[in-house]
Amino acid sequence: MKASDLPDAARLTARQHSGWACVFCHALLSKGAVLAGRAEGHIGAHDMSIDVYACPRCAALLGILADR
Repeated sequence: MKASDLPDAARLTARQHSGWACVFCHALLSKGAVLAGRAEGHIGAHDMSIDVYACPRCAALLGILADR
C-alpha cells in the first residue's frame, strides 16, 4: 500500500473518520498521529471528504513526513 492509496471517505470506519484510528491498519491513535492526507468521497450530494491520520508505524513504512 502507498500513502496515496487512501480509502474512499465514505468507506471509513467511525473511528477512522473521527481521527481515532489509523487509516491504514486501524490501530488506535492515542499518541503520535501523522496526517496521512485527505480521503475524498461522496454519498449522494454530500461531500464526505476529510483529513485522515496514520499511526507512527504506518507513517514510517509509507514515508509520510510528520510535518506535512
